[in-house]
Amino acid sequence: ELYRIKALISFGNVKEGEMGGYIQKENNLSQIGDAWVAGHAKVYGNARVGGNAVVDEEAVVVEDAEVRGNARVGGNARVGGNAWIQEYALIDEDAMVVEEAVVGGHAEVGGNATVGGYAWIQEYALVYGNAWVQEHAAVGGHAVVNGNAKVCGNAIVREHATVGGNARVYGHAVVRGHAIVRENAKVYGKARVDEEAVVGGNATVGGNARVYGYTAVDGHAVVGEDVRIREALVMKFFSFRLKLKTILKNKKSRQSGKEPDKTEM
Repeated sequence: ELYRIKALISFGNVKEGEMGGYIQKENNLSQIGDAWVAGHAKVYGNARVGGNAVVDEEAVVVEDAEVRGNARVGGNARVGGNAWIQEYALIDEDAMVVEEAVVGGHAEVGGNATVGGYAWIQEYALVYGNAWVQEHAAVGGHAVVNGNAKVCGNAIVREHATVGGNARVYGHAVVRGHAIVRENAKVYGKARVDEEAVVGGNATVGGNARVYGYTAVDGHAVVGEDVRIREALVMKFFSFRLKLKTILKNKKSRQSGKEPDKTEM
């Protein structure tokens, strides 16, 4: 059974006598700080709201979840499991944060996004749309994960990187800098996409590959193994692995005026 709360004194932005949301038991809402449950929000189970955190509108915080610091959970958002929402984080709209996930810093999770597993969303990261961040993945800096993108495994998306569309980033892959992974692209294994690089279309970057600089990987291109790609190299509708090393070598040969080596092409 849930009980509607009422402020006995004024504190923070809450006035004495103001009606709040619903809790199951006293331990759901800390009496220390300016924590509050407002609107039609519900907090029950062993969930707890503390610090100066606010849960409002139609949001639900359940199970063993904790909302603390100056965090806010609003809209129709749901926080459950052992999830922690802390610092200045915002969980809004129809977003869901569950299991052992942690959202902190000034990070925001909105739309229909789901964050679960042991995922970490920190700093000024944004996760929204129908995005899905799971397992041990981490999103930080000013990174954005949106659309129908999925980031999972031990993948890291950080700095000003963007993962969107139907893109997948997984394994131990890292996307950072101002890099963009979009459309149906996949980045996996121990691959790194960095700086201003763009991976799109149906392209895949895997293995120990490194794609950085102003590189664009597109179409059905495949970059794998230990390939390193830098500068403005655009690839479309081909399958490349170690052969890319030769292509890069020939590109440098043309720039230096030497005859390209065609033996491995």
